[in-house]
Amino acid sequence: MSNDKTAIIPAPASPLATAIRERLAQRRFEILAAHGVPEELFETLVTMQNAAARARIEELLKRVDVTALRVAIDAGIADELAALTTPCAGGCGRKLAGSALLSPTATCPDCTRREARVMEHRLARRGIDGARARASAARLPSTLTEQEWDATVAHFDNACAYCGLSDWFVVDFATPIELGGGATRDNCVPACHRCSSTKGRRRVEDLLGAGAFDAFDPRRLNAIREWCGRKEIP
Repeated sequence: MSNDKTAIIPAPASPLATAIRERLAQRRFEILAAHGVPEELFETLVTMQNAAARARIEELLKRVDVTALRVAIDAGIADELAALTTPCAGGCGRKLAGSALLSPTATCPDCTRREARVMEHRLARRGIDGARARASAARLPSTLTEQEWDATVAHFDNACAYCGLSDWFVVDFATPIELGGGATRDNCVPACHRCSSTKGRRRVEDLLGAGAFDAFDPRRLNAIREWCGRKEIP
């Protein structure tokens, strides 16, 4: 085992994290020295190869206030970390501190939200492409655009149009493909997996009115109909 004093802390993948860990290791030894821990204990702490070395450590530690030493080390490392920053990996130029120092891909809250929106856009694009492909395969209109879908999702507050409680994951057809509904602005709404599965191959109209399916709030169903330009059913 190496006698290098910084070897007691494993080197991580990030070069910045490596430098930070080396500085913190150095800081530990500075605090040890300030508390009167002998230089020979430094090497013993690093090597600790046999029972004799462990016995030597116990003997040397009898001369040190271990509790105070631990508090000093923790405080010293906290001071070191507080003074260090790393650039946000999102490219915004902001400086991050704390646990972000040990991650080369850490991002600030704004960049994290931006990345989430990008991922949401990718999922939406996949959903639109899938909906248009299904409609085209059934020889039905498939004119839904990304701009129209973005407006639809925003209208329903980025949530499932049927329950309003869950995030949306699928493009749902107000009138199913099997019943002649295409992938168009006035027939597609965002839905969670549960609501889309519960609705099944029913039209929105089939979920309203006398004797209708009662798993959905009629107010939300009428809101869907209104957005799709259909007449409200009491």
